[in-house]
Amino acid sequence: MDEYTVEQLNKIIEILFKIVYSLEKPEQIILDLDSTLLNTYGNQEGKAFNFHYQADGYHPLLCFDGLTGNLIKIKLRKGSAY
Repeated sequence: MDEYTVEQLNKIIEILFKIVYSLEKPEQIILDLDSTLLNTYGNQEGKAFNFHYQADGYHPLLCFDGLTGNLIKIKLRKGSAY
Protein backbone atom coordinates (compact mmCIF):
# COMPACT_ATOMS: atom_id res chain seq x y z
CA MET A 1 0.00 0.00 0.00
CA ASP A 2 1.34 3.43 -0.90
CA GLU A 3 0.00 6.99 -0.93
CA TYR A 4 -1.22 6.68 -4.54
CA THR A 5 -3.23 3.56 -3.68
CA VAL A 6 -4.76 5.31 -0.65
CA GLU A 7 -5.67 8.33 -2.84
CA GLN A 8 -7.44 6.02 -5.29
CA LEU A 9 -9.31 4.28 -2.46
CA ASN A 10 -10.38 7.65 -1.01
CA LYS A 11 -11.71 8.72 -4.43
CA ILE A 12 -13.73 5.51 -4.74
CA ILE A 13 -15.14 5.99 -1.23
CA GLU A 14 -16.08 9.61 -2.08
CA ILE A 15 -17.93 8.53 -5.24
CA LEU A 16 -19.81 5.81 -3.34
CA PHE A 17 -20.81 8.25 -0.58
CA LYS A 18 -22.14 10.73 -3.15
CA ILE A 19 -24.28 7.97 -4.69
CA VAL A 20 -25.58 6.71 -1.34
CA TYR A 21 -26.25 10.17 0.08
CA SER A 22 -28.00 11.27 -3.13
CA LEU A 23 -30.58 8.56 -2.42
CA GLU A 24 -31.03 9.36 1.27
CA LYS A 25 -29.25 12.13 3.15
CA PRO A 26 -28.54 11.40 6.80
CA GLU A 27 -29.73 13.84 9.45
CA GLN A 28 -26.37 13.63 11.17
CA ILE A 29 -22.98 11.99 10.84
CA ILE A 30 -20.77 11.12 13.77
CA LEU A 31 -17.11 11.01 12.80
CA ASP A 32 -15.22 8.18 14.47
CA LEU A 33 -11.42 8.49 14.15
CA ASP A 34 -9.33 5.40 14.78
CA SER A 35 -5.81 4.29 14.06
CA THR A 36 -4.53 0.80 13.48
CA LEU A 37 -1.36 -1.00 12.52
CA LEU A 38 -0.76 -2.32 9.01
CA ASN A 39 2.04 -4.85 9.40
CA THR A 40 4.85 -4.70 6.87
CA TYR A 41 7.42 -7.29 5.92
CA GLY A 42 10.58 -6.19 4.17
CA ASN A 43 11.88 -2.65 3.63
CA GLN A 44 8.84 -0.59 2.64
CA GLU A 45 9.33 3.17 2.65
CA GLY A 46 7.67 4.77 5.68
CA LYS A 47 7.46 1.65 7.81
CA ALA A 48 8.62 2.01 11.38
CA PHE A 49 8.47 0.22 14.68
CA ASN A 50 5.35 1.13 16.64
CA PHE A 51 5.85 0.72 20.38
CA HIS A 52 2.13 0.45 21.16
CA TYR A 53 1.68 -2.54 18.84
CA GLN A 54 5.26 -3.81 19.26
CA ALA A 55 5.52 -4.38 15.50
CA ASP A 56 6.81 -2.84 12.27
CA GLY A 57 4.35 -1.27 9.88
CA TYR A 58 2.31 1.77 8.96
CA HIS A 59 -0.02 3.52 11.43
CA PRO A 60 -2.87 4.90 9.29
CA LEU A 61 -5.63 7.15 10.59
CA LEU A 62 -9.11 5.97 9.60
CA CYS A 63 -12.31 8.03 9.63
CA PHE A 64 -15.61 6.14 9.89
CA ASP A 65 -19.26 7.17 9.99
CA GLY A 66 -19.95 6.31 13.63
CA LEU A 67 -23.60 5.49 12.99
CA THR A 68 -23.20 3.13 10.03
CA GLY A 69 -19.59 2.02 10.42
CA ASN A 70 -18.87 3.03 6.82
CA LEU A 71 -15.30 4.03 6.04
CA ILE A 72 -15.12 7.70 5.00
CA LYS A 73 -11.40 8.33 4.51
CA ILE A 74 -7.92 6.95 5.17
CA LYS A 75 -4.72 8.88 5.82
CA LEU A 76 -1.59 6.76 5.45
CA ARG A 77 1.00 7.60 8.12
CA LYS A 78 4.42 6.30 9.07
CA GLY A 79 4.53 3.55 11.64
CA SER A 80 6.01 5.91 14.23
CA ALA A 81 3.14 8.45 13.96
CA TYR A 82 0.95 9.06 17.01
